[in-house]
Amino acid sequence: MSEFDKSVQLDSMEILRKLKILVDQKDALGLRELGALNKPSPRPLAPLVEESDVYGRDAEKQLIVDLLLTDDVDGGNKISVIPIVGMGGVGKTTLAQLVYDDERVQSHFEVKVWVTVSDEFEISKITKEIYEGVTGNKCDTQSSDELIRRRLKEVLKGKKFLFVHDDVWNESYSLWDSLKSSFESGANGSKILVTTRSKIVASTMATGHIHHIQTLLDDDCWHLFVKHAFGNNFDENNFEELQAVGKKVVGKCKGLPLAIKCLGGFLRGERNAEKWKNVLNSDTWNNLYKKEGSILPALWLSYRHLPTHLKQCFAYCSIFPKDYEFEKENLILLWMAEGFLPMDTKSKKMEDFGKEYLEDLLSRSFFQHSSSKTNGPRLQMHDLVHDLAILVSGDFCYRLDLNRDLLGFSTNVRHVSCQGSNNNLTSLSKACCLRTFIALSLRTPLGQVSPNYSVLFEMLLTKGSCLRVLSLSNTSFEKLPDSIGNLIHLRYLDLSYTDIEELSDSICSLFNLQTLLLTWCGNLSQLPKSMRKLTKLRYLDIKGVPLNELPQGINEMKYLQILPKVLLSVKHNDDGFKITELANAEHLRGELKISGLENINDAKEASKANLKGKKDLKQLTLSWDNDVDGVDSSEEELDVLDALRPHTNMEDLVIINYRGTTFSNWISDCAFSNLVSICLKDCKSCWFLPPLGRLPSLKDLTIKGCDSVLSIGDSEMHHSSYPLFICLESLFIQDMLMWKEWSFGNKAILQGQVLPLLKSLYVNNCPKLNVGLPCYLPSLEYLHIENCEEMEVLVPRTTQQTVTASPFLMEIHIWYCPVLESLLDWGSHSKVESIWLGYTEALFENLSKWDLQKLSCLKSLYIIGWEDESFPEEGVLPITLEELDISFCSNLETLNGKAFQQLTSLQTLDIYNCPRLRCLPEEGLPTSLTRLDIDHCPLVEQRCEKEKGEDWPKIQHIPRVFV
Repeated sequence: MSEFDKSVQLDSMEILRKLKILVDQKDALGLRELGALNKPSPRPLAPLVEESDVYGRDAEKQLIVDLLLTDDVDGGNKISVIPIVGMGGVGKTTLAQLVYDDERVQSHFEVKVWVTVSDEFEISKITKEIYEGVTGNKCDTQSSDELIRRRLKEVLKGKKFLFVHDDVWNESYSLWDSLKSSFESGANGSKILVTTRSKIVASTMATGHIHHIQTLLDDDCWHLFVKHAFGNNFDENNFEELQAVGKKVVGKCKGLPLAIKCLGGFLRGERNAEKWKNVLNSDTWNNLYKKEGSILPALWLSYRHLPTHLKQCFAYCSIFPKDYEFEKENLILLWMAEGFLPMDTKSKKMEDFGKEYLEDLLSRSFFQHSSSKTNGPRLQMHDLVHDLAILVSGDFCYRLDLNRDLLGFSTNVRHVSCQGSNNNLTSLSKACCLRTFIALSLRTPLGQVSPNYSVLFEMLLTKGSCLRVLSLSNTSFEKLPDSIGNLIHLRYLDLSYTDIEELSDSICSLFNLQTLLLTWCGNLSQLPKSMRKLTKLRYLDIKGVPLNELPQGINEMKYLQILPKVLLSVKHNDDGFKITELANAEHLRGELKISGLENINDAKEASKANLKGKKDLKQLTLSWDNDVDGVDSSEEELDVLDALRPHTNMEDLVIINYRGTTFSNWISDCAFSNLVSICLKDCKSCWFLPPLGRLPSLKDLTIKGCDSVLSIGDSEMHHSSYPLFICLESLFIQDMLMWKEWSFGNKAILQGQVLPLLKSLYVNNCPKLNVGLPCYLPSLEYLHIENCEEMEVLVPRTTQQTVTASPFLMEIHIWYCPVLESLLDWGSHSKVESIWLGYTEALFENLSKWDLQKLSCLKSLYIIGWEDESFPEEGVLPITLEELDISFCSNLETLNGKAFQQLTSLQTLDIYNCPRLRCLPEEGLPTSLTRLDIDHCPLVEQRCEKEKGEDWPKIQHIPRVFV
């Protein structure tokens, strides 16, 4: 045999070996041959989980709701822990969601937080999530765990809370005891609802009742299956044969809702009885019951029958950890970068295919809507679905974390994620065909980047020639090496939330790059000059990046869809970014902020941006610089604004520092039927606001810092009965220094055609406004009036109509309105629950005009800056009051004991910064009190000293006293 023949033989053997590997992997993934590309048929959007979609849980839900609503303590524990225990897929989380969202539960607890715990019971992580959920603020990354635990304990003090700890695996009592110590300051009746598969976990955490969730009854199983297999179009008479087979199939799911939903989704739209029988008689049931337990057979069958294009998308998700919250658009971008989506066609973009794929997987229950209440709408995989993804992905996907090293790492791996920092990442060099590296977290517990990160870069940038996805989000490196340009196949690069200060010019060699995410890179001030070379770029996210300027060449990125903001260069800079570069960006969608509009030469230049032709833009911000010199011509400014008219599909419009005296007519054009939100900010030269009242869908209106405006309303319709602001729900007005009056037609007011749906009204720092409300607002729920020095009344004085408070009004804030003399005519059905009154001198002097006795629902009253020596008068406060806060009352010396004895429902009394207050009432405080907090009141604090003070006998019966 010649040398040539030998070499050919060796090459052939190597090719056959690789082919055998591919065949084995095909079988492992359950791939099957298709005669033609199996395109997904368009499916309706999957609905959010509603109570009507859940079957067989009414009794269990009611039982747990009753346990939550009772304030009885379990065995002396003022905080009760109620575990829900059951096997995977039986519906523990669904039941907890039903209970959590119940209106009775929502109104019963002052604080509610949902936390997904999962198998890593990290006390610091859980504590931070709860703290952020309670306060609504992000934790300072520099704060120690102990400090955050102390802060949490402080903010929970005296508050009745409900926490849901979903999917708990920790069996260590000491860890649980350490975590719950931060909650002990909460009020009696606080509850913690736990979901877990482990009875040991349940007994470790429970203070009393443990609820063992049951599998569904046969009828409920069938109804759930019908919901997912037939939708709402099920007719028993038309599907008799399918019913007979379907009930047998459902029986094999053994009452597990997740399995039933998966099979129902798989069989949805399939009306061939023989195919249903094939599912029923499949060997998969017996084989997988023996191997994997009681849930995977149904999931495996659903997976096996997925179209090939969905299988790879599903298996890819195994590189993310359990309970990971997927952002829909980002997942589609990853699929696109990996080549899982078809190329653009005339009628569809790759992203459209991705949305179809995702909705298809969602409708088949491979994804579910996240139960998180804080991160917006996201998706999650059920634990058992995630297990299936790991099973079918084989060696192709690998996830590194603190509990898993690279010892079992295969050279076949294509997609890797890394979470944690204790891994020897150099072993990744064995993956010669690595396509994906996603750093889910590369920070140590001290917040510093792992010392391996430089090795990581060196390895990825020299060995990763096949890399398509590189995500380094939330790491703290400052510069990418120049060798980043070697990754010629890279399509997705995520550097968001990093400390990067400079982007190498070599990044412009990544000609295949589709996605570049730089979100909130706070140290990055400029982009490379040659960005125009990235002609395939579709996503350039620079939100939160303090760029000094944009480079030229954006107009050459003909596929660009996401560009959140642009900054126009100064007029005489020929090398800078001009608004004309937006002309060819016809695919822009989502949001766009254009800053530096003062640098536009004229309306002709502005019109070349062709904003009117960008039909996919939904949010537009037009911003001028307020530090530049005044305008030469108000008419020219108006012409420029006219030329910037967007497409009528616009939903959200913001105009900042506009320098003209009048607004363009297009802003109030009824053709903008989708416009739901408008903000006009610091347009200080404008005399008149546009007549926005006729916009048919406007729900949210903000007017701020428009100093020259004298009236707000619709002066053009002043004598008309035409309905105005018919959909507006929120109106925010602030810093209007010259505004004097509301301007609405009397006919429209009398007919109830003005602001009929307004729920929230906020007015602040409007020193010349004399009337708070424009008219009767029948839907008003929240009212805030602040810093209105000349406001005398809240409602207009009229003899034609009695203006009463809305029957839906629940919360009122009045601050720094010194001449305001009265509140509202409450009417007979008032629902006001909370009132804040601060530094309202005339109102405090007319206490008898408050008519608070009519407020049968009033629970909380906050008095700030009371000027008299005594508070309150007898018979002024309603007996329904549960919380009273008295603060910053520099002249207050005594509390009226008789008036306090009338407050038989009072539970909480806070007295803060009342330095002259001498003592507590001789009559004592109401026996209903459960909490008393006195701070910065030196005279009283001394008298309330425990066991020693003269007033101690008056308060020793109160369970929680903080002095």
